[in-house]
Amino acid sequence: MSRNGLFLIATLALCTTVHAKDCSQQHNPTSACITDTLKTRNTELVSAYNTLHDSTKAKTELEDSQSSWSTYRDRQCGEFLTKNSDTPATQAKSQACKLTLTTERLQLLKSLAKGS
Repeated sequence: MSRNGLFLIATLALCTTVHAKDCSQQHNPTSACITDTLKTRNTELVSAYNTLHDSTKAKTELEDSQSSWSTYRDRQCGEFLTKNSDTPATQAKSQACKLTLTTERLQLLKSLAKGS
């Protein structure tokens, strides 16, 4: 199986695991699943960030950290992946990358909020 085929299978598995949704029922399951799930994760990320921001004394540090993370995510998943090839497949990889990093960041912020 090709590297792209394995990537798409992993992406669909991530979508199904992260967001209890049957992506196989959609016309374009990979991009539709990723787009919907990424929107949900971004909303959850904002909520987790606001909760942590409200409860921490290190507001400036959290703001700086979030800004740096956002820049990293956008460069790693957007500019880096799409610089040489801006195709639908590359866009799907970019969205999957953003979903992975956003989910990881969400888990981190939630865990930090529990500890504060």
